[in-house]
Amino acid sequence: MIKVLGKEEYLKYDALYKEMQQAMDSINYVIDCPWVYDHSGVSKDDVVLDVGCGSGGTGLYIANKCKRVFGVDELYYPVFNETCIKWGISNAKFVKTNAKELPFPEEYFDLVVSISALEHSGFEIAKKSVKEVSRVLKRGKKLVATVAVSPDGPAYFPTEESVVDVFTNGTGMKLVDEDLTGWTWDSEEVKNKHKEFLDAYKNYQNWLPVGVIVEKK
Repeated sequence: MIKVLGKEEYLKYDALYKEMQQAMDSINYVIDCPWVYDHSGVSKDDVVLDVGCGSGGTGLYIANKCKRVFGVDELYYPVFNETCIKWGISNAKFVKTNAKELPFPEEYFDLVVSISALEHSGFEIAKKSVKEVSRVLKRGKKLVATVAVSPDGPAYFPTEESVVDVFTNGTGMKLVDEDLTGWTWDSEEVKNKHKEFLDAYKNYQNWLPVGVIVEKK
C-alpha cells in the first residue's frame, strides 16, 4: 500500500493527533504518527521497533499498547529516555545505531514503524535498511512507514516508483496492497494533495508525506 497523505487524512486523524500530543507532551509528534499508528494493528503481545525514532514519536505512544518497544536512531535523543522516566514507561528502550545494521536477532519483531526517516540516507542505504528490517521482522508481519516525496533534493524519494523499488526490490518485503494509484509528482492529484498539505502545515515547503505498508514475504 502506498498512500499520498493529504487533507482527508489530516481531518481524519486530527483528534488522534491531539490525543497523542496530550498523552506525551514532551514529544514532537507530526501528523504522520497517527496515520502510522492507526495502520499498525499493534497488539498487547507485540514487540515493536521504531526505526529513526528521533525523540520517540509513535514508538513511545505504542509502548502502552504492546509488550515492548525499541527505538533506534543514528543520533542520540535523550528526550526518549527522559520521556520514559516522566511517564513511567518501563518497556521501551533507546538504541543508538543505524537502520542498516540493527543489533537484533532474526525474526525478533512483530511490527516495525518508521516516521519520515528512511529517505534521508539515499536510495541504496534506504534499501539496505528495509532489507535489514525484513531480517529482524517475523514472517508475514508489517513495516508501516511514512517517507518524504519531492523532486527537489537528494534526501527525498522523487516518485512513487522509487518508493516501490526501495521498499520491495530485493528486500524480502512486498506491498500489502498492490492496487497503486500510479501518481507522479506533477500529476493533478499530487499537486492538490501538496497544496492541502502546505495549507495544513505551512512550515513544510517542498515535500509530501507518503504512507507505505509492506510485509515480510
